[in-house]
Amino acid sequence: MKEIIENISNGKMDGEIFYICDIRHNGNPFEKFIRNVKPTKVIVTNNDELPKNKRICYSESHFVPLDKNDKPSKKVIGLYDNTGYRSYTGTPLNVFENMKDCEDCYSIQKKSILSDMESHLNSLSLKVEDFRNEI
Repeated sequence: MKEIIENISNGKMDGEIFYICDIRHNGNPFEKFIRNVKPTKVIVTNNDELPKNKRICYSESHFVPLDKNDKPSKKVIGLYDNTGYRSYTGTPLNVFENMKDCEDCYSIQKKSILSDMESHLNSLSLKVEDFRNEI
């Protein structure tokens, strides 16, 4: 997957079809996710084809979701999330050659977030119990 991401970033995969997904939080699993891209069939497109009001950083290409008839939508999805700065690109999407692997990865990521949520709730419950004991 690393080589595919590098080739997409360098503009060498334009016109190729992939499946992408990603779901991550920024420390608190109950706050808005950094990125939540459900498993999606996409085509890699060169940034030269972007509308003038859109800008993709750290990559020469971006993704355009395909509808059920494999027609490109108007939506644009960048390869990297918005955690990048200067020389650090941010975290790339998960990119796969088939939907099954993509769905499996997304499921694993969601289970990890659920575990984080449960741990966070457990920690809060302990804090509430400690506070009650002080009363």
